[in-house]
Order: sequence, then structure tokens, then C-alpha cells
Amino acid sequence: MTLRTRVLAGVVVIAVALAAGLGVLVARQRAAEIAVIDERLERDRDLVPGAESPRSGAGTLAGAFVGTIAEDGTITPINPLAADPTAVPRLTLPVEVTGGPSTVATSSTAVPRMRVVSLTRGGGLLVIGYPLDEIDARNRALTGDAALLYGLVCVVLAAVTWQVLRLGVRPLALMARYADAVSVGDESVPSPDFASGTEADRLARAFRTTIDAKDRAVGGLEAFVADTSHELLNPLSTITGYAQLYLAGRITDPAATHDAVARIDQEARRIGRAVEGLAQLSLTRTMPVGTARDVDVSLLVADLCLDLTSIHPDRPVRVDIDPALVVAGDPDLVVQVVGALLRNALEHTAATVPLTVAVHPASWPGGVAAVRIEVTDEGPGIAAHHQALLFERFYRVDPSTGSSPVGLGLGLAIVASITAAMNGRCGVTSGPGGSTFWLEFPRVVHDDH
Repeated sequence: MTLRTRVLAGVVVIAVALAAGLGVLVARQRAAEIAVIDERLERDRDLVPGAESPRSGAGTLAGAFVGTIAEDGTITPINPLAADPTAVPRLTLPVEVTGGPSTVATSSTAVPRMRVVSLTRGGGLLVIGYPLDEIDARNRALTGDAALLYGLVCVVLAAVTWQVLRLGVRPLALMARYADAVSVGDESVPSPDFASGTEADRLARAFRTTIDAKDRAVGGLEAFVADTSHELLNPLSTITGYAQLYLAGRITDPAATHDAVARIDQEARRIGRAVEGLAQLSLTRTMPVGTARDVDVSLLVADLCLDLTSIHPDRPVRVDIDPALVVAGDPDLVVQVVGALLRNALEHTAATVPLTVAVHPASWPGGVAAVRIEVTDEGPGIAAHHQALLFERFYRVDPSTGSSPVGLGLGLAIVASITAAMNGRCGVTSGPGGSTFWLEFPRVVHDDH
């Protein structure tokens, strides 16, 4: 059953229940007024036999009809109704004097119905009754009011139902149609638009965002496959070429054979580094639960700077590190990402270009304390159109480095992956005077008080 059908079925049930409720209300009101008349008739059973000369509009019988019943059924009023003195009830013979009150027609158009009861007095029969014209009039008025109320409620219910179907169910149907079209690749069905600020508009925007994210993910996967294929194709082609030359007997000289094997080994190692880098990217998406611990970033970076000056004594290195800055994570991963930034600076700048390594407190939006690590070089800088792509897999500012044993374009991608796994963030700022690669991690602040 569709949602539209369920909504309409619910509206019908509400309408029927309302009609039944109003009908019961009108019936109970009439029954209550009839009960009052019946109580008066039961009281009059005891009063009338003792009355010697009942008179119209007098005493306790005011408003009541009292008449004698002849053997042939003729009724003679002895206490007629003020509304129509000639009005008499039409009883069915033989008259029952032991029964309860009943509703009968009368001979008058002014008082068409009467609630009566029969009894005996002095050997004769009497009939006592009260007109129902006022009760009938009130019942008709109440019925009319109930019908008017029911009509108004039905109109409001219909309007609300139409709004629900138009603003609630119809958008869902349009979104379902659009989703079905997207699932089968049918681009002829346009994305539906709805009034701004409505739930339907939020649903449509969320769905479009999901589709865009899916398209970006598919595009990223396709680009990743293409990049990976490209990175592996050249070394595989080299390995295959040398192997085929050797198998064809075209490499016979020992020196040439050694050179071919060396080239094969070099390209195989390059493939191994690429596969290892991709594996590391997949393994550092999230930190394993329970592995994060306090890491003194200041101490680790200071040790890396000591190693750097020892290995590259001719490289000018300036160190600006605030002490005792702690983050939560894995110390090996912190060493890996900072080391990757240092290697990146060493590989892409001349040996005499000064480097500055800094570790300082930082602050994130919302007052979150953080630690910022910066590796700055005074090289030529990086063009703006490259900066946004530096942390992508296989991206290189100078594609010509692709044939070298280094520079596969995975180092900064691994940095970004590890940083995200430790709930941090990374980036680069660059200009004509040099480049600064930075990392930020949430800071752990211990309260010693």
C-alpha cells in the first residue's frame, strides 16, 4: 500500500469516526430529554388518579395532556394542551395500561407527536402525555449544527489532506521517481525542486549532495585507477622490455646483461614502493581503537631536527620549538609525517636553501587547543594551482620526476591520510619567498591542579 493510499484511508476513517461520533452525540441528547419526559410521566401516574378535576395549565400537570379513553378508543381531553386544545394522541387498541411510556402520533399538526402512558382511574382509562415538539425542534437544530460542524471539519480535513499530499507525499513520489531514474542511469528525469526551507527541499538537497558525493567518489576511484595504472605501466613496460630482449637473445654481453637486470631490479623496487605506499594509505584511514596515547611532539620534532643536521650538516636549519606540547596519537606516525615533510623539503629545494622547523600552540574554532607543526623552506615557492592538489595520490609538481626512484607522488598523500587518522589536518602556504607545509593536531592539556 502506498503512502498516498494510507493517507486517504486514514482521512476516510477519521471522517467516518467523526460522523459516527456526532450521530451518537445527537442520539444521546435526544435520549436524555426523552428520559426527562418519562420521569415526569412516571410521577404523573401517581398524581392523576387522585385529581378530581384536572385543568389545563394548572398545578403539577401544567403542560401535560390528560384525557379519558372510551371503550371504542375515543379520547376526550380533560386537561388539553395549551398549544392545541383539540390535539389528542392516536392510540392503538386495545390500550395497554401496564406498559411503559411510548411515542405516538397525534391529531394535530401543531403538536405532531406525544410521549404518553395509559393508566386506570375509578374503573375507567386515562392517558397522560407530553408533547415532543420542543424536543424535536431542539433535536433538529442540534442535528443541523452537527451536520454544519461535520461539513466544516470535512472541508478543513480535505484541505489539510490536499496540503499533506501536495507538500509531503507528492515530493516523496517525485524523489522516488528521480531516485529510480538515477539508479538505472536515466538522466532525462530532472532533479525536482521544492519551496526553500521545506522538508522536501532539504531532502532533495541532501539527495543531490549524496549523488554528487557518489559521483565524486566514482570519479576519484576512476582517477585513482588511472593514476595507479599510469604509475605501474612505465616500470612494467621497462621490466617486460628488458626481459623480452634477454629472452630473444639480443642481450648477450655480461655488462649489458648486468645493466638490464639492474634496470629490472630498479623498476621492480619502484613498483614495490608504490604498492607499499598504497597499502599504507589504506591502513591509515583511521586510528585503531585504543592505540592513541600521549605524544610529546616537541621532543619528537627536536630529535628529528638533530638527525637532520647530522645527516645534512651543510643545510641551514633553524629550530623554533615550544616545549612540552602533547597530542594524542601514535609516536611512530607523528615521526613518519614530520619526517615526510622534512624529506619533501630536502628533495625539492637546493642543498643551500635554509629550512625552519617550528612547533607552537594553536587554536581551532570553538576554542579547541591544538599544536601546529611547520616546515618552512626559502625556495622558489609553488604555484597556486598546484597547492590544492599536493596532497592527492600520485600528484607531482614536476611530472618528469616520475622516472626517478623517488617522487612517486605518494608521500604527501600518506601525510594527509595519517593526519586525518589522528583527527588532525594539514596544508600548505606558498609564495615567491618559499613554502610552508603545516600539520595541526588536537592538543592534550593536563590539569595539574
